[in-house]
Amino acid sequence: SYWESLESLPSPYLSGVFDRIISENEGMEFLCVLETNRGCPYSCAYCDWCAGKKMRFFPLEKIKAEIKWLSENKIAYCFCADSNFGMFDRDVEIADCLIEAKKKNGYPEVFRPCYEKNSAERVFKICSALNSVGMDKGATMAYQTLSNEALANIGRKNLTMEHFSSLMKKYNEAGIPTYSELILGLPGETKESFCKGICRLLENGQHNSVSVYHCEVLPNSELALPEFIEKHKIEVMKVAFNHIHSAPKKDEEVKEYSYLVRSTATMSREDWVNTNLFSICLQCFHSLGLLRFFAMYLHTEGKVSYFDFYSGLLEYIMNGKGKLSKLWNSFRHKYETSLKGDWNYYNEKYGNVTWFFEEGAFIEVVDNYDEYMQELIPFLKSFGIKEDLFNQLLSYQKLLLRKPYDEKTSTYFNYDFYSYFENITASSPALLERKDTAVTVTPKIYYDSIADYAKETVWFGRRRGATVYGASEVKTD
Repeated sequence: SYWESLESLPSPYLSGVFDRIISENEGMEFLCVLETNRGCPYSCAYCDWCAGKKMRFFPLEKIKAEIKWLSENKIAYCFCADSNFGMFDRDVEIADCLIEAKKKNGYPEVFRPCYEKNSAERVFKICSALNSVGMDKGATMAYQTLSNEALANIGRKNLTMEHFSSLMKKYNEAGIPTYSELILGLPGETKESFCKGICRLLENGQHNSVSVYHCEVLPNSELALPEFIEKHKIEVMKVAFNHIHSAPKKDEEVKEYSYLVRSTATMSREDWVNTNLFSICLQCFHSLGLLRFFAMYLHTEGKVSYFDFYSGLLEYIMNGKGKLSKLWNSFRHKYETSLKGDWNYYNEKYGNVTWFFEEGAFIEVVDNYDEYMQELIPFLKSFGIKEDLFNQLLSYQKLLLRKPYDEKTSTYFNYDFYSYFENITASSPALLERKDTAVTVTPKIYYDSIADYAKETVWFGRRRGATVYGASEVKTD
């Protein structure tokens, strides 16, 4: 049929649809979508890509012409709409074309694909090349769930945890950031299996970035079939579309909605809310880095597991009387009562943009760092770390966290914290050595407004771990 072949589809970029918009908005940053193929060979029940298993490809000449147009029109951010970028040999050629375009014109600045999970060598090659010119936000280590029951229900197989750990080590050694994604609300998942699953990722080396998404019921997916919904007792809620990383929408002419899983046979409404709060806590304090080094130290020294640390932290926050408690209880209230889709954080001080809860909480804490850390110190002291080590670890945690208005800073420690945590990240933990060490952090970019910091570090930089200083900005003596 006419639509069977993608060769007959016109390009909105090459046919001039956007030319006037670009010319009349000089100085504005644009995001674009690049699609090189359609379809998916897998059969995940939650996904509607799998409705048509046949893979179809846009002509390579057309893709290269679109990349040329995007680059010449200074499109800053390019999202790739392919289901499994890196699955095919020609994807290497497409990545090379993007890299050449950036070298020539400086654009696109960022290329954001969803990587294929089983083509390890090809994906590593692509990631390495994109990372060498600063185009890639990080390699996807997608799991969606670590529950065997949920995996069976959705017809998905994951990488073994051993393979995951070896890939993490390979990417870490190459200096390439990685991120992992999970879906909350899949049938067969429980509160305990999800929360312990996300902690298993940390145990196996994923300290850089974890993102959690709500399970959505898509029209052409197996998950949307009445018999599937009945079998797994899925409660579906219609929610106004949650616009993230955009200006708040007040008077939309066309209302959009999402159909999300609110409960299943194995996860009650209450468990769904509490699991959300746990995942926000872990993403904010570990993935984004606010307490990452404390959690890593306590876990490595056998004092407390990641699950117990973040479970205890959430309980401490929810039962407290300070600003953190107020913030997290506002998240709880929204999850329990709101169907308006405002499951986001907004503060005009941080830009006219909405944030995921964990991102908004992180920015607020960083903006008021000393005040919020005072709230957390009683919790951190409850683990019995000796005072001298505790105080220095607290200073190290603050030093390595990228904060607005940071300038070059040197701090002297009696312990070699930097080597200790680098070894843990490299999956080769060693004893914390008592050794006089000077750690100097030299930020590559100085942000003179917290709105710019939030955009560049949290929004654009989250998946590459930009909220914590990396090796290129840290020196030890």
